[in-house]
Amino acid sequence: MRLAIRNAEDLSQIPLDEFDIDFSKEMALIVTLGRMPSDQFHVRITGVRRHRGKLLADVEVIQPPGDVPLVVASPYCVAIIPRCDLPVDGFAVRPPARSRSWSQSELGPGR
Repeated sequence: MRLAIRNAEDLSQIPLDEFDIDFSKEMALIVTLGRMPSDQFHVRITGVRRHRGKLLADVEVIQPPGDVPLVVASPYCVAIIPRCDLPVDGFAVRPPARSRSWSQSELGPGR
């Protein structure tokens, strides 16, 4: 998932650590890899630049060797950059809508 977050409301929808961002001057670029089979996967934003009316973010994914132990992890990177209202190529502007994947069980007899 790749997100360009420009307000506190959208940031609050993302289950990551809290960050101090002054949204009048700054924005956040977030890249997540989702669940990976090793805690040795890494992702980072190595640069951001303007190009033909949009921002381009350079994203690097570092993969571990094939023989690392299985340890499920969810790597992510947050880059806080100066606010820019240009679209960020390949980045969504809002977190995806989350729906519950479970439902409440009905109470059994006598409850």
